[in-house]
Amino acid sequence: LLGLGEVSGNEVLGMLDWLLERQPWIERSLANRRLAGEALILYDLSSSHVARRRTALTAFGHNRDMRQVTYGLLCDRAGCPIAIEAFEGNAADPATVSRQIDKIRRRFGLGRVALVGDWGMAANARIRDVLDQTGLDWISALNITDLRKLMKTPLTADVSVPDAVAEITSPDFPGERLVVCFNLQPRDKRRRMRDEPQKVAEDWPGEIAWVVRTSLDAGSLGTDEAVEACKCLVLVEQAFRQIKTGQLTAGPVFVRSEAHACAHIFLCMLAYYAEWHMRKRLAPILFDEDEPEAAHNFHTLITDLSTVALNDVSLGSSGSFLVVTSPTPGQQRAFDLLGVDPTKTLPTADK
Repeated sequence: LLGLGEVSGNEVLGMLDWLLERQPWIERSLANRRLAGEALILYDLSSSHVARRRTALTAFGHNRDMRQVTYGLLCDRAGCPIAIEAFEGNAADPATVSRQIDKIRRRFGLGRVALVGDWGMAANARIRDVLDQTGLDWISALNITDLRKLMKTPLTADVSVPDAVAEITSPDFPGERLVVCFNLQPRDKRRRMRDEPQKVAEDWPGEIAWVVRTSLDAGSLGTDEAVEACKCLVLVEQAFRQIKTGQLTAGPVFVRSEAHACAHIFLCMLAYYAEWHMRKRLAPILFDEDEPEAAHNFHTLITDLSTVALNDVSLGSSGSFLVVTSPTPGQQRAFDLLGVDPTKTLPTADK
């Protein structure tokens, strides 16, 4: 359909070179579209295994049985991907956050920004120093070690109410606002890890589900807003899940050079960017937890749409012509929501 003819492996690698060269401009364009002058930016780190032992950037991570490539993803507060960067497989949060700060400040040219990260980010004093020195605010959560430190001082009883939040201060966390999220429901009814930014551990003291920590003052970010911002990290996890298992997967990585590995990861992010917008447009007919029988999930819908075919009809000596099969009512509804006309995908010479 695109008239590319037979594509060689070297041409594919050349495409990755072309894409990597334009990555800064593309990411800056996405930031201009999705981020205002003051913004909350979600950040997290993940990894994918590689198919070749000698691929650049590969190293053993937490899983010592498998070589991997690590990558950090920046999203807006709605979970739409903005930028991604590949690192060596053993890279951790402290080694990657400073690179993201430079990207946000220098390349995106944003004003006041709050970086939202998991408890590994703010638990590291070096990361917090870098954020403070650059004037970048942050929102995160206490890890289990810091939570035990906090619990050395008893909390007042009037804030211990079911499903409530309470803002407190502690001398162990100077200059920070701490928002305690209580959960007194039975443990078997608590939301799973995919719904909260931190899993409730059985040995945690009291009935505290998790604690948000932030450098932002109350005038810039309310208590409930701080909690919601931290919960938004689940959207980054969803993005990672789709980048790893979607139509174009981040792993395994088959290319050898560092540049091609970085471009491959970036291409996967762009594929999810397209999917993110498709999901928004297709929301009226996608899976609804209240009526699961009434709609598709995204992947079954794409599979259904793939049955629309382009047929080459031959008339013998009289020639041939191309025709698109008629979509079903459900397929037509999806095409309408996407603003797509399958008949317009015909090669120009055959229209």
